[in-house]
Amino acid sequence: MRTKTLVAALAVGALVVPLTSAMSAPAAAPQARPCTAQWQLVPLPEQAPGVVEGQTVSAISPRDVRIAGTASTGSAWTMRWDGRAVTETAAPPQGPLRTIDGMRTSSSYASPDEGWLLLNYPTRLTGGIDTVAHWQNGRWTQTPTAVPDDPVADLEIDLLSVVSLAADDAWAVGTRSDADGFPLGLIEHWNGSEWTIVDHPESTARGTALHDVTAVSPTDIWAVGEVSPETGSWTDARPLVMHYDGTSWTTIPTPEVPKEQRPAQLRSVSVTDDGQVWAVGLRNAAEGVFGTPLIMRYDGSAWQQLPDPGVGTRINVVGVYAAAKDDAWVVATDGSPNALLHWDGTSWQRAEWPGPKLYRQRYIATDIDGTGPNDIWVSASVQRMDGAGEGLVPVTVTPQVAHLSCGKK
Repeated sequence: MRTKTLVAALAVGALVVPLTSAMSAPAAAPQARPCTAQWQLVPLPEQAPGVVEGQTVSAISPRDVRIAGTASTGSAWTMRWDGRAVTETAAPPQGPLRTIDGMRTSSSYASPDEGWLLLNYPTRLTGGIDTVAHWQNGRWTQTPTAVPDDPVADLEIDLLSVVSLAADDAWAVGTRSDADGFPLGLIEHWNGSEWTIVDHPESTARGTALHDVTAVSPTDIWAVGEVSPETGSWTDARPLVMHYDGTSWTTIPTPEVPKEQRPAQLRSVSVTDDGQVWAVGLRNAAEGVFGTPLIMRYDGSAWQQLPDPGVGTRINVVGVYAAAKDDAWVVATDGSPNALLHWDGTSWQRAEWPGPKLYRQRYIATDIDGTGPNDIWVSASVQRMDGAGEGLVPVTVTPQVAHLSCGKK
């Protein structure tokens, strides 16, 4: 659980792809059988044909997983897995009518009755309009975001990720703009009554953005993104990691990225129970070729850059979920079947995306979360394409969810 940034759904519960991992036997109990974890597609409630995007998934427990997304009209929807099936739940507040593509969402729950959903609606006039919905005691409430000191200069404010810890403790990160239009890293905090902007060491550094935030506890919170300290230019971007200790935010030094590998950014962060911090993103493969995975792990004293998983270039690294130092999943996509990449402590193994792979369809992963090594969820979308060449466009987009578990759906 992040405490951590789409026609009818494909209901293919019987199609599975095996991946074997070991479970420890409980103390003073008979030897447990090895668990054969399998990726399966989870049937979703049927929705009206259209464009559904911006999906997010948040795993509260093995029997409580929340899925959310938006339609092309700007309307949002939510669903819940109860351990046996996915059903529709109360819809969040209606957002503005859409003007351009690129809807983004993020969600996090401190408990079944306490959580947040970010809905960022891109527009042609501003970078985005944020709808922040608060889930509390069985209902959604639209909540105002923080008011900047200079609302005119800070016209473009984009919240990209949220983490919920308690009714009076939540954090959101993203970007804002300075008077010249350069992006600045943004951190906001919810204190139980309002959102406020929080100062941090990179708050005035141009070319800064924070894409994801996760929390182990109120005194152990991590955020990742990118920063361009010298020029403020995207072409010079390098990874940014920040940590909150309960009192203040600090910048955690990361390995230097050579100039030929820039721009480089981190898009997702996950922390294991034993304190291993995993951060994933993208870097340049060669001049003008952006989209090679960048995967790093922090043991509390030093960063280690992990080997390239070998999925090529011009891809999108969606996210990471780490259960342990030697057990982590990274999701990457280039429109073909999504890459489910597993680190076993020695090397990367690729698991097949479950379900049929149909002609003229693109498969786009959007988010990942889990509650343990054998309970991991990935949200995705299936785009049915029409046209030819550069004129190929999605006609319908259907939500899809894959689940790694030891049991059958």
